[in-house]
Amino acid sequence: MMHFGLEFSWNPSDIALWLNGHWNGVDAPEISGFAALDQAGPTDLSFLDQEKRTVDLQRSEAGLVLVSSHLSIATDLSRPLIVVDDAKAAMIQLLEKLAQQKRKLEGIESGAVVSEHAKVHPSARIEAGAVVHEGVVIEADVLVQSGAVIGAGVIVGSGSIIGSGVKLLASCRIGKNCIIQSNTVVGSDGFGYVKVDTGLKKIPHMGSVVIEDHVEIGANCTIDQGMLSPTRIKEGAKLDNLVHIAHNVIVGAHTVIAAQTGVAGSVVIGSACRIGGQVGFVDGIHIADGVEIAAQSGVMNSIEQVGAKVWGSPAMPAQQFRKSFVLFRRLPELVKAFGIHEK
Repeated sequence: MMHFGLEFSWNPSDIALWLNGHWNGVDAPEISGFAALDQAGPTDLSFLDQEKRTVDLQRSEAGLVLVSSHLSIATDLSRPLIVVDDAKAAMIQLLEKLAQQKRKLEGIESGAVVSEHAKVHPSARIEAGAVVHEGVVIEADVLVQSGAVIGAGVIVGSGSIIGSGVKLLASCRIGKNCIIQSNTVVGSDGFGYVKVDTGLKKIPHMGSVVIEDHVEIGANCTIDQGMLSPTRIKEGAKLDNLVHIAHNVIVGAHTVIAAQTGVAGSVVIGSACRIGGQVGFVDGIHIADGVEIAAQSGVMNSIEQVGAKVWGSPAMPAQQFRKSFVLFRRLPELVKAFGIHEK
C-alpha cells in the first residue's frame, strides 16, 4: 500500500465520476490506498493497462482496479473494475488529486522558526522544524517541509514544494510550481581557486542561483552559486537525484539530466537535451539544443550540432562510437594477428 501521510477514503462511484470512467457495479469497499496489483490489499486501488498482466489481476487482492478499455478483461463482471480510456493516465490523475488534497494544509506549524522579517503568504505551509530567515518571500500555496532551511533573501514562487532538509542559500530565486526534493542544496559556494605563491587562494562567489518555473530537482543534488552572475536552471528542466551543477552553469529549458551527472563550471547546455546518468562535462563548453548524451559519457569538447547523439568517453558521435566499439571488442585477436604478421 502507498502511504501518503494523509488519511483519505474515496467511494468507487466518486472515483469513476472524477475519471469519466465506467464502474461495473460490482460491490467495492471505500478506497484508502494505492498499490501495484501484486501488492494491493482489499482497500487499495490499482490499475491494469497491459493484456499480458491480466494474470496479475486474477491473483490480486485489490479492492478496486482501473482497467484500460481496450483490454478484454474490461467486460469482466466478477470483480469491481472502473473502465477508462487509459488506466495508467487515470491513476496518475488520482495521485495528483491526492497530492493536491495533501497540500490543502496552510499556515506555519508549531515548531517552525520564521523570521518576523520574512513574508509568508497565508496559503503557504511551513512545517515544524523548517527555518525561514529574514528577507525571505514565500508566495501562495508553497509547501516547505520539515528541516528545510530558507536562507536570507530567498524568494520561493507560488505552488512550489521545498522538500525536507533542503537548503536554499545565496538569495536564490525559485520559480513557480517547482519541486525540490529532500536534502538538495541550492546556492552552495562555488568551487573556484587561483594559484598563489602559498598554494591555492579561494575565489569569493557573490552570484546567486535562478531556478525558473516548473523545474524539478531530485534529492541530494547540489547547485553552486555563480561567481558574479547567477547559475541558471531554465523553465521545465528536470534533474534526477545526485546531480551536481557547478558555478555559472546554464541548463536549458526542458532539458533532462539523469542521476550522478556532474557539470563543471560555466558549461552552457541547450534546451530539450537528454543527458544520461553518470555523464561528466569539462568546464566552459557549450552543448547545442536537442543533444542526446549516453550514460557514462565524458564530454570534453563543445557539441555544436543541434540534435546530435554522442556516446563514450571521450564522447563521440554515436555511429562512430559503435564502429569503434566493434573494433575494440576484437582488439585481442587483431593484436594477435598483427603479431603473427610481424613475424
